[in-house]
Amino acid sequence: MRQTNFPTTASLPSPAKLGKLKNWLAVCDVDNTLSAGLGLGLLLPQLSDEPWKGKVVAYSKNPRLHSIQGDDLNSRAKYMQTLIKSQDWTADFGKVFNVILEEAVNADLKPDKMVKKVLALTTYKHFLTGSNFSFWGETTYEEIRHKDKEKGDGDVVPHLVIWNMIKPEYSAGHCREPERGVMLLSGFSYKLLEFFFKNDGDIGPNHVLEAAVSAPAYQTLAVVD
Repeated sequence: MRQTNFPTTASLPSPAKLGKLKNWLAVCDVDNTLSAGLGLGLLLPQLSDEPWKGKVVAYSKNPRLHSIQGDDLNSRAKYMQTLIKSQDWTADFGKVFNVILEEAVNADLKPDKMVKKVLALTTYKHFLTGSNFSFWGETTYEEIRHKDKEKGDGDVVPHLVIWNMIKPEYSAGHCREPERGVMLLSGFSYKLLEFFFKNDGDIGPNHVLEAAVSAPAYQTLAVVD
């Protein structure tokens, strides 16, 4: 297995120091070429409290929590790459939320300790449109909310953020909400990652646009009246 080369992020703000991205759960479409996504998949579990700390979910129609193994970054990255054998071409996010709810019930968690947001990291092109695609598998967002309320967790259903880190030649960056409880984000740049860190993952179309025009190729342009 080849060693993963992570991009340099020394200039980026630290989410831990900012108190951001706490109690997020990463759903990772692990790929040897997905360095940024793999890095986020390793970072988010370290920022969370128990029982979410150090845990991740692989892309699967039958998802489950995996405890990340390893004593250093490289060994943890290698462990993440072993999850490829557990992956499917898509994930059933309705079942992901069932896994979250089951873990919360077993740990007798208070609502403020629940997963706040689920971040799905992928490079699949079919997420560019989301057409004819059910994010929740065989269930619905409202059914998930009702199930959480029945378990006594109140209205604490995590928001689902699907970040498609597909190569720029396939898609210009964009951000939209195709249905309630879901945000689709596509494209990747360090500026967009910076916004993601600083804003606790709350990214809008204005952030995507600003990240796009901050690229070096646009810095020599001038507006002439």
